[in-house]
Amino acid sequence: MESVWSHTTWLFTNYYFYQFVFIVAILVVIYVYQDVALYQNYLPHVRKYEYLPSRYDLPFEDVWLNAADGVRIHGWFIRYKDPKRDLLEAYKTTPTVVFFNGHASNISYLLNMVRDMHNTVKCNVFLISYRGYGRSEGRPSEKGLMLDAEAALGFVVSRNDVNDDKIFLFGDSLGGAVALFLAKQRSRLIKGVIIQDTFTSVPDMMTVLMPHLRHFKWFCKNQWRNTDIVQTLPPELSILFLGAERDEWIPPRMMVKLYEDCNSTKKHVMWFPHATHYTIWQQPGYFERINKFIYEENADVIRHDSPSRERRNTRRSSPSEGGEIINRRTRSMSARSEFVNPTTSNSLEDANNTFSGIEYIPLRNGLDAEKWMPSSPSAVL
Repeated sequence: MESVWSHTTWLFTNYYFYQFVFIVAILVVIYVYQDVALYQNYLPHVRKYEYLPSRYDLPFEDVWLNAADGVRIHGWFIRYKDPKRDLLEAYKTTPTVVFFNGHASNISYLLNMVRDMHNTVKCNVFLISYRGYGRSEGRPSEKGLMLDAEAALGFVVSRNDVNDDKIFLFGDSLGGAVALFLAKQRSRLIKGVIIQDTFTSVPDMMTVLMPHLRHFKWFCKNQWRNTDIVQTLPPELSILFLGAERDEWIPPRMMVKLYEDCNSTKKHVMWFPHATHYTIWQQPGYFERINKFIYEENADVIRHDSPSRERRNTRRSSPSEGGEIINRRTRSMSARSEFVNPTTSNSLEDANNTFSGIEYIPLRNGLDAEKWMPSSPSAVL
């Protein structure tokens, strides 16, 4: 009887011991491999560019930057050319959008959407490959992507052919987290932010995608706590939220929370009822809403096809307002020294890096006003 009891005790004790070992092993795997699971840059298509901007008749520069930790990252600076204006003058009156994409992809897969943004919104677009994506070196991490974002903005504000009073950030999905971080850190260098289909935090997403591990979300080394960031954004920072109501990856309620918690007094939102995570940019009214945000809700950004552009330029150069513009520009110039000096290369298909053959397409027909804002998170699920 005693031997039976001893055997039972041994089995019982070892059962809990092995269960403990199993849980510890899971935690180790979660901690060690969560960068791989989150960023998914191990996928073959993430490391390879399928297309160049020249395929879409987009004039571009091939750009290489050094992040603050020395990692070499790659990007494309895609110019907008106004055929009615002098090149340098057009550059200085053109908005520039710094674009941060989602995970498990690279900037070459954005070119369809960027072509439409470039030609309809009439803006420069800077696309940056995060470390470990495309041709960029290194491995992705939360800290690493933050450094990449700093380098990207530093490159844009350091250019003499970019108006640094008209710089916007655009973040899609994971890129929304990157853009929000950068907006918080460098709000005085940007005009506004566009956030599209972004999550509240990585731990929150963990409970959605891996509910069986919800009790271990505190173990995430990648946090991307976007809810905390939007609560601390400057009230004067203009921000637009674009949400897909049929998003199959990120619950729309997370975008609702980001919008509601955002500290900005200049926040706007538009919902697309038939859009999924990957089709939102194809929806009617999408580019019109971005146009409205850049050219109307940030009204001192002058649209290229505006008939009153010359009159507005004259008014802005008056002594009473010129001082403010100069002071803003001086503040931006002084901040440039904080960034790593980037290097550029035009080695990719120089023959295609011209301003010929750009396709100008008309604005899509669609919505003129913002979609209703759901009154509760359950309304969009």
